[in-house]
Amino acid sequence: MLNLSFGSSDTSKSENMSFIGKIEQIHLKVPDWTNTVTSTLTMEDVNSYKIYNSGAKNKNANYNIDREQLVPANSKVIFTLSSTGRSGENVVVAFLLREE
Repeated sequence: MLNLSFGSSDTSKSENMSFIGKIEQIHLKVPDWTNTVTSTLTMEDVNSYKIYNSGAKNKNANYNIDREQLVPANSKVIFTLSSTGRSGENVVVAFLLREE
């Protein structure tokens, strides 16, 4: 599980994944930002090739995304806001994983 902490002026946070295997589901908890923003969860491999893009997600919502996605070594999760949220909040990303 990732807990990405955003300050009032942050628009992007990233975290390296220490897991190699297969994601079966992604749970995404998006807080109720002060500003009206959308957010996007992407995953990149070690060469910065995008292996997953969630598409725009609304604020103040929980998403359960069924996704069978292989995760290679040294992948990175990136959470990006369309603009500043204006309030400091935490985004929670949890994965249902299966090791290969």
